[in-house]
Amino acid sequence: MRINKPVKLYEITEKVKKNNEFFLNLTSSGTLIRGITFGTNQSASVQSSLDLELSGHLSKDVMIKAAISDHNIPIQADGYTQRLDEFDKFYIELYNKNSYLRAGHLDLIQEQNYFANFSRKITGMKIGTRIKLTNSFTDLYALGSLSRGEFNRMKFTGIEGNQGPYKLKGKQGELFIIVLSGSEKVYMNGALLKRGEDQDYTINYNMGELTFTSKTYISSNSRIVVEYIYNTTTYTRFLLYTGGKYQSERFTFSANIFSENDTKASNQELTDKQKEVLCEAGNEIDRMYAPNAVLTEYDPNKILYKKINTGQELIYQYSTDSSEELYTLSFTYMGANKGNYKIVSLPVNGRVYEYIPPIDGILQGEYEPVTQLIPPQKTQIVSTHAEYRFNKGNLGVNLALSDHDENTFSSIGNGKNKGFASKIYLNKNMDKKYWKSNFNLSHIFIQKNFHILERINQVEFDRDFNISQEFNGINQNQLSLGWQNILYEKWKLNYTLNYLEEENFYKGYKNDIHLGYAINNTAISTNVSYLYSKQQDSIHSNFIKHISEVNQQIGKVKVGIGLKGETNKVKNNLLSKYTSSSFNWNEIYATLLTDSAKIFTQLKIYARTDDSVRISKLKNFTTSYGTIINNQLIQSQNHNLNIDFHYRKVHYSKAIYTNQKDENYLLGSIHWNKMLLKSGLALNSEYELSSGQEAQREFKYVKVTDGKGIYKWTDYNGNGIEEIDEFEVAEFSDQAQYIRVYTDNVNYLKSNNNKLLFTIHVHPSRFLNSDWWKRITLQSAFQSISSYKKKNKTVELNPFSNKDILTQTQNITTNLSFNRISVHKWTGAFQFMENNSTQFIFTGKDKRNSVNFQTLVNYKPWDLWIFSLQNNFITDKSRSQLFVTKRFTIETTAFHPSLTYEIQKNISLRALLKYQHKKNKLGNERLEWRQAGFECHWNDEKRTSLTGTFSYIKNELKGNNFSLISSQMMEGLLSGKNMIWKAYLQRELSSVFTLNIIYDGRKSEDSKTIHTGSVQIKASF
Repeated sequence: MRINKPVKLYEITEKVKKNNEFFLNLTSSGTLIRGITFGTNQSASVQSSLDLELSGHLSKDVMIKAAISDHNIPIQADGYTQRLDEFDKFYIELYNKNSYLRAGHLDLIQEQNYFANFSRKITGMKIGTRIKLTNSFTDLYALGSLSRGEFNRMKFTGIEGNQGPYKLKGKQGELFIIVLSGSEKVYMNGALLKRGEDQDYTINYNMGELTFTSKTYISSNSRIVVEYIYNTTTYTRFLLYTGGKYQSERFTFSANIFSENDTKASNQELTDKQKEVLCEAGNEIDRMYAPNAVLTEYDPNKILYKKINTGQELIYQYSTDSSEELYTLSFTYMGANKGNYKIVSLPVNGRVYEYIPPIDGILQGEYEPVTQLIPPQKTQIVSTHAEYRFNKGNLGVNLALSDHDENTFSSIGNGKNKGFASKIYLNKNMDKKYWKSNFNLSHIFIQKNFHILERINQVEFDRDFNISQEFNGINQNQLSLGWQNILYEKWKLNYTLNYLEEENFYKGYKNDIHLGYAINNTAISTNVSYLYSKQQDSIHSNFIKHISEVNQQIGKVKVGIGLKGETNKVKNNLLSKYTSSSFNWNEIYATLLTDSAKIFTQLKIYARTDDSVRISKLKNFTTSYGTIINNQLIQSQNHNLNIDFHYRKVHYSKAIYTNQKDENYLLGSIHWNKMLLKSGLALNSEYELSSGQEAQREFKYVKVTDGKGIYKWTDYNGNGIEEIDEFEVAEFSDQAQYIRVYTDNVNYLKSNNNKLLFTIHVHPSRFLNSDWWKRITLQSAFQSISSYKKKNKTVELNPFSNKDILTQTQNITTNLSFNRISVHKWTGAFQFMENNSTQFIFTGKDKRNSVNFQTLVNYKPWDLWIFSLQNNFITDKSRSQLFVTKRFTIETTAFHPSLTYEIQKNISLRALLKYQHKKNKLGNERLEWRQAGFECHWNDEKRTSLTGTFSYIKNELKGNNFSLISSQMMEGLLSGKNMIWKAYLQRELSSVFTLNIIYDGRKSEDSKTIHTGSVQIKASF
């Protein structure tokens, strides 16, 4: 083996510099780390991170703010990051009193332009300035960037009692997307929700999954709208945005240009045939599919197919025969009974598809070996806004032109790319002594080819007018006339007339009335909305919405009663029948609220009936009853108790659902903590209940840069094929070459969920008057997070239940310490740790249980000597529904003495022995582990420290020494004689720079020596 002379990676010198006044007023903080790892069993890999914050004055008038965070910068010859989008975070701003320049990762939000409002996550630069005059100012700005995602809006109805997760999709129906962090807006029944575990919902951005918390109950009546930006790398997308705004005391004028274009150079690497498909498809998405079979040489690590001619058609079949002509394929989900292939379960690393022949001409599969092609798009919008303000009123106009091409590869349909939109509005306020009034009038016209970037109306605008979506590509006119009044500061009377027309297709007239009265401790309000609409003279609808509420304050108690409902009758006059979109529901409810310094209680009781169309008539199909409690029963310095619950019962009409049983749902949480015995005993508990759905995920292992993974692959059966049961967590970094990634195939099952957390902390010295008890501390914690098959069960109250488990994680930790402070001659600790996990994955259930009893005793007979003894009794159980190789019960007894001698204050030596006896109770594997080693540590008490370890390990294994079980027992080493060693050097080169050098090695009896080294430099500023 030849080792080349190392290249000098870094050279650091210290020089005395004269202070540069340019940087005197800057404040900086952060760290920079650069490193490289290499070894005889892996390729070289780099590690890097950068965290920097900078602020202050560059000059008297120019200031700077900067934040850079990068944890994956590739080391280049010149030491710079070549692409800004490799930064986790990059932001820099230069500004003075009137101007600014911002660059890096920017959140661009435009909400002042009616027809061109948008939000984008971008990487680019924005400049702006303000020109001030005596009575006016002008703002000018321009932006150029790469767009980091695409906007999408998804609507769906909740599933009764199902808190999620709900899967978000891409614009073209993509099942696996990454949502950009913080870009989402979630609405339920028209109300904006808040993100957070203690708020309304949580979101897994990497999986694109939305889950609602116990504070927000999801029923079949929950109308959910999610607006978000998701990551798309199909094309490089450029965004240009520029404009200006002039404003004086009475007049405002603004103009903006928005341009967003995809380059035709696709990251899909389109073939000429695929480009031809896009050219011929025009704007029809259903025609944008192309075959993707590629002739490939045999590779055991790939999923390959052979081509078979059935006589009627060519099909593909999975094959591992290297003598066959083989192809790589990718499959696209087409929908149920819209494809010829289905997923077949095989224990290989990847997904396999199988051809299923049609039956009576009906397709039996869901997938096809085709690629869905995403076309490049272009969007340009020019918009203007002018407003004149007069005495207690204003008059304004918005104008916009758009040019939107859904497929720039094709000229088909380009005549429909350009569109126009306008809005004219008038507002007038009138104030009298006892009367305040506001009058508003507006007209909006949207030409059928106009392209709307994002939603411009209220979130449920389409539902309010009984149309399929906000804009349907038809010439649209909106007219709104409103009048709001306040009388004697007690009465409110508002009326709004809205007219919506879709040319030659739809007309709707909506009347909104609000009446309110409030005096002293009484409040009364009523809202009524009535819509009459007709579509193509055949579909007529009458849509009534109402809500009335009375609230009365009685001392510290507030009581209320309310009635709300909706009746939507959509009738086909040609058939004289109600359509399936007709419905009716009514809800009556009572509320109670108490709020004092120590107790808060909020109670709501409700009853609701829902009607739907059955045999062209509205008939009751469900009646539901519910109780909602939000209760803070105890609130003090030493004691807190909060209870939140939502109980709901759904009764199904037996006239419609003859076999459907009534359902009960319970959602809630209890949070309790208590301090006792002069704070010597601290108790904390959390308990939660919910229903939802559990994801049965499919995954595969993907090879990454050496040392950057988590898992290793060992070909235990010698067939050269990567099989799922041959992957395991790597014990050594040079073996960590794989990561696990989820595919877009997810199966959801209804579930009942519960969560229990309990902790206890005991400090006896706080309540026992003795110094001796200061030596004793006890800490214990239990956590259980479980998901069970729902079946027809309302809730699973028992967190310890083992019946119908889908997933479960349970951890118990107890730590009893004696003399934790090292000044005592004797110190000791007893630990009990138990971990249980059940995973619900595509190969079935995998269960793991680990129990560890550990004792640790330290004895210091002399000042410079410490004797330690650690004992462990461990039971490690593994059960797999599919894989026999993952079924074992390993019992371990470990005895681990060590002796430490502190030669000097800065030098210490440690000698250690370790004996382990392991046996697999489900097999014949037995292991005797004998280890002897030493550790030394030295530092110069200033800038340098050095640590070195060496161990000799002899493994005597009975049974199969080349299996997953034996690898688990020998902790990644081999049977026979093993040696492992490590050296770690840390050197402070200056007040700024620190150098770390790490070297690892190991040698087994019948294998080559493996060396791994890394060099890392850290700068702190």
